[in-house]
Amino acid sequence: MIPEILLEYDVPAGMLTLLLLIFQTIYIKDKRPSTRALMHAEAAVCVYAVCRAYSVFLRVDGRVDEYRLVVLANLLASIAQAVAVFFVFLFFLRLTSRQVDKKLALACAIPLLAFVAFLLVPPLRDHVYVISSRSEYVSGPWSWIGVLYAAVYVVMIIVTATIHRDDFQNRYAAVVALGLFLLLANYIDYRFATRIDTFVLALCLTAFATILDAESYDMLQKISLYDELSGLKNRYSLLRDFDKLQGEDICLAIMDIDYFKRFNDTYGHVAGDKVIQLTGATLRHFFDGQSYRYGGDEFIVMTKMAPPAFSKRMEDLRLAIAAQPLDGIADHVTLSYGKAYAHVDEDARLTRIINSADENLYHWKKVRKDRAKYQLTLE
Repeated sequence: MIPEILLEYDVPAGMLTLLLLIFQTIYIKDKRPSTRALMHAEAAVCVYAVCRAYSVFLRVDGRVDEYRLVVLANLLASIAQAVAVFFVFLFFLRLTSRQVDKKLALACAIPLLAFVAFLLVPPLRDHVYVISSRSEYVSGPWSWIGVLYAAVYVVMIIVTATIHRDDFQNRYAAVVALGLFLLLANYIDYRFATRIDTFVLALCLTAFATILDAESYDMLQKISLYDELSGLKNRYSLLRDFDKLQGEDICLAIMDIDYFKRFNDTYGHVAGDKVIQLTGATLRHFFDGQSYRYGGDEFIVMTKMAPPAFSKRMEDLRLAIAAQPLDGIADHVTLSYGKAYAHVDEDARLTRIINSADENLYHWKKVRKDRAKYQLTLE
């Protein structure tokens, strides 16, 4: 039987999640799907805490005549707890890059719906727990079903985090640890009837809110450091990375897309965007973390590679882009580039190095145009 001390677990759990819920409601203006899922989980824990506290109040107050209210309060508490676990899973699912539509959400809710349906049938519910004639909560022989239900969603959380590990980055281990911690709390509650599982869930929700804040920070940082269309780093990132290269020898190349205006004029601006995306993807493949969108159709590569290896890699990049077709576009994408080499010290200026590479780019384009004119004259 559960003593009145359960209030020491359930009420703090409700208060903690209520504070989280109030804070997020007031201070988070732009509530993304992951934020809303977490808030739904917190609301469900609050409902659970209120229902459990109310049922204990009726019993402690000696109002055993309110038996039906006690049964209803405990039923609602059990359902609310199950709903909270589901929304915790949905929170992690919405943190990934996967599109979560109604069909997927409904499919993921099948364990929840099955568990709730099980609780709504009195003969089945009585095997999980019963409310005695003295309005006391008594665990039944099938109380392990609650642990099994929690285990299903914890496994789903871990599988989701593993499949989308890149979305969680260095938070992957924390996600797995919190999931296992939540499962352990459910087992301890089942084994020793401690009723600490919801309090642990409230603590986990606090940790999840921290993860959400970190994820929001990462998103803001990505917006400030990366170009959305190409997926490459932007000018601000270029300046930051250049400052970190003090004392290093670097190779820098500036490039642009040949006849980029023609793509826009002939095939439309959507085609122009595809050209930028293709160039960005290919640059990431050859120079991941060392390539930048400088502006418009101009790109920069800055690396500590040795000059011979850098020259070969740049030529491989140019040939790789030219070999890739684009759907609905007859013309192939080609690049022109100019290179520069420099030692980064206190006197080095990024603009000077870029200007040097740009001059080489201009020279290369002029030579190529003169060569084309010469061949045309011979014909």
